[in-house]
Amino acid sequence: MSYQNPGTFAPYTPPPDETPKSQRSSVRYAPVPHSSSAAASTSASVQSSNPFAGVYQTTHGLPEGTIKVNKYETTLGLRVDVEAACTYLLGCVTGVLFLIMETKNDYVRFHAWQSSLLFAAVFVSSVVVFAADHSS
Repeated sequence: MSYQNPGTFAPYTPPPDETPKSQRSSVRYAPVPHSSSAAASTSASVQSSNPFAGVYQTTHGLPEGTIKVNKYETTLGLRVDVEAACTYLLGCVTGVLFLIMETKNDYVRFHAWQSSLLFAAVFVSSVVVFAADHSS
């Protein structure tokens, strides 16, 4: 068991050789470098309500014919979490609608499939229960 400072009530104290978070340098949130052609290509996508649209469209340093994928970019220009929630609004109807319309974001498409299958199963089971209830 590691030594715990009696002045803290934390259940875990990091080892003394570990550097504190405040002293670590993080490149995770570093801005993406833009060239002049990349800035022109992303200026159109900045117009949408999605703050992350077009962030990863720069292709310098990548093999020919490849682009970086932005997991927050959607076909409809809405935020990813809003689109995912909208797939459940009208059951199978919105699920199928988003499956047809959303082609870029797999997260939204997953929720559209889940919504469609979930509400289809609920519909089928309610029909079976209703038919069994009124058959006698």
